[in-house]
Amino acid sequence: MGTERKKYNPIIISVSSFIRDRYLNNKTRAVKSCSIQEAKNIGITFKATSKDELITIKKAIKYIADYTKSDITLLGYIPNKKPDDFYLTQKGITFISDKDLDFLYRPKTEITGDFIKTRFDILIDLGSKEYYPMDYVLRMSDASFKIGKFGENTPFDFMLNIDNNKGLDYFCDQVILYLSQIKSK
Repeated sequence: MGTERKKYNPIIISVSSFIRDRYLNNKTRAVKSCSIQEAKNIGITFKATSKDELITIKKAIKYIADYTKSDITLLGYIPNKKPDDFYLTQKGITFISDKDLDFLYRPKTEITGDFIKTRFDILIDLGSKEYYPMDYVLRMSDASFKIGKFGENTPFDFMLNIDNNKGLDYFCDQVILYLSQIKSK
């Protein structure tokens, strides 16, 4: 959250969170676990702060894709007003950036709205929650089963307590390990 404190006005985040939470208090979402093999559709969120980070993320996504026959939808966040053209050339990945946010730091694109409304069997966050716009997406998502890294006040149904020094590959290994062990009812 250190990055967020410098980047976003805490008063605006408080107002935005209050509005979001009031909406969520009146909404119900049925949580249903699902194995990675049985999932029909998976959403994956991530942040991309550099080309190297995106390359690492793409490898992780391929690794996850190799374990499932699911349709995978990707939503990445670039915490800049003007993203590098490198990001725009990535096929199969939808990106949002700071230019796509409203004054309450909520993503305002139609694509993001569609992502939030999609009832993914599994939604996996690869570390974008630390940025308020992506935390907003994760909390608002209608996904059946949300997975991410352990933390306080998270939107996740299943959390993995992973040492950040172990890296994204290790996190993905653990996600696949645990999602492979879920038995259908």
